[in-house]
Amino acid sequence: MREGVLLKTGFSLEGVPRPEAERLTLVEAAGICGVSHSKLRRIAVVLGMMPARRVQGAPAGLRPADVEALARRLHGAINLDQLSRELGVPPAATKRLVGRGLIEPVVPRTGRSGPSTWLFPGDAASDLLRRLDERSRTQPPRSRTFPLPGAAQAARSSTADVIELALAGDLAIARRPERAGLHGFEVGLREVRRALRRRRSPGLSPAEFAARTGIPRPAVWDFTAKGIIRSCRDREATVIPLDEVERFRNAYVDVPELVDALGTGGPRTVMAALAARGIRPACARPRYQKVLYHRDEAVAAIRDLREERARAAPAAMPAVAGLTAKDVASRQRIDRIAIYHLVRTGDLASIPGPRRRLVLPDAADRLARECVSGTELAELLGRKAAAAVVPILKAAGVEPLYALPDGGYPLYPRDAATAAVLARRAEIERQAATDGVERVNATEAARLIGATGLMVAQLMRSGQLPAKRAGRQVLVSKAEVETFRERFVLGNELDRLIGSSGGAAAKLLRRKGVVPVCDRPAFYSVVFERAAALPLVRSMLGGPADSQAPG
Repeated sequence: MREGVLLKTGFSLEGVPRPEAERLTLVEAAGICGVSHSKLRRIAVVLGMMPARRVQGAPAGLRPADVEALARRLHGAINLDQLSRELGVPPAATKRLVGRGLIEPVVPRTGRSGPSTWLFPGDAASDLLRRLDERSRTQPPRSRTFPLPGAAQAARSSTADVIELALAGDLAIARRPERAGLHGFEVGLREVRRALRRRRSPGLSPAEFAARTGIPRPAVWDFTAKGIIRSCRDREATVIPLDEVERFRNAYVDVPELVDALGTGGPRTVMAALAARGIRPACARPRYQKVLYHRDEAVAAIRDLREERARAAPAAMPAVAGLTAKDVASRQRIDRIAIYHLVRTGDLASIPGPRRRLVLPDAADRLARECVSGTELAELLGRKAAAAVVPILKAAGVEPLYALPDGGYPLYPRDAATAAVLARRAEIERQAATDGVERVNATEAARLIGATGLMVAQLMRSGQLPAKRAGRQVLVSKAEVETFRERFVLGNELDRLIGSSGGAAAKLLRRKGVVPVCDRPAFYSVVFERAAALPLVRSMLGGPADSQAPG
């Protein structure tokens, strides 16, 4: 009865070796694979290398070729805890990645719990990070960004959901090389919530609906709240179905579209014409933020109104080219209000246009030949503000030809005003050239010194920078400016030298007994003698103490 019985060692009771010498026991196979025999038994059962239930005491009978192939697969494998540490997430999050198919284990699950439930390739974490890196970009998203696991937690979702969105291209991610694992990728929290919402409930947000239909966002919110636009709630978001855009466009029309269809008039004209025909808005103010009409009846009424106007219109007159007030104003460098005033008073010939009156080209050319604006005269004088030429023209007795009732936007006779401004410019240049000294204005002097315009004005008033008035300008010799730069140094320059700010250098010099030449509150900035201040500051920094003028 005991004939043919084999022990786990592979020998029979009579001591005869096993008949199939190529078979391996669990202990031998576990030694080859580098795992315990209990783990190898679970792996072999899952892979079908041995039956799940076998006679107790019967040998495993594993094929050497299968064991060698399994050993190659298990070489360098890591468990769940090791993979989670490389990714920087808890093991529960790693399990979700495995369940979604984002990470493939070496062998299927071999138990119910524990870190050795799965075995993964050694490069499983780097492979997932590489795929995310291929989808990343250097520019961060627009909204507030979080590391990928933190954004998933803030959005009340899982890390696997966010990674799936990123790999599918539905979510923009940014790479941060200084961080390790999944924390090295940042995503915008708003973009994550929007992508998750689209995944759960495909549709449009109110902002996207507004961009597609051209309706302001507040009006879209108003229409969704009052049922004009169909929507549903997805957690904290409002979702509008995709087909709602087409339904809304086919059902309603806004006033600007009707104005374009009519071709003349404005919104009030269109609304009055529809009201005269008994057509009321489907959405009217003040209950709604935007006026809407039912498309079929409103478009039909506008079409009939346009045909009636075409039949009642007189015979077409020869078309006359005209210029808008905007075109004339840009040519003359005049404000558009002045052109409107000239058209209303009849000083500028015009003809009726589709919406507003148009200026005749001949009248615009006559205006350009006879009149000049204060802005153009100021540029001729070398100034920016038109007010700079007003005293010059008053002194020359040049009065404006046209102006608004309050005196604004004056237009001067071109020949007389240009001659007066050129004469004053020549006088200024002659005064500056009498002494043969190159002079600069206060703005240029401030740039050369490295101070503010207010500080330069205070230096001129105190006599530190001798200045000379030429008309409305105050000029200073360029040589005096260079002398000031070589002799004196400002506190802000010393602060830059020591790498500080807020007057730290001035405080140090005062402690050392150096008295400033110009001090607050009489002056805007603090000024020291360069020969006394600069060597002391450099000696405190440990550098050479020689005095040196700036380049």
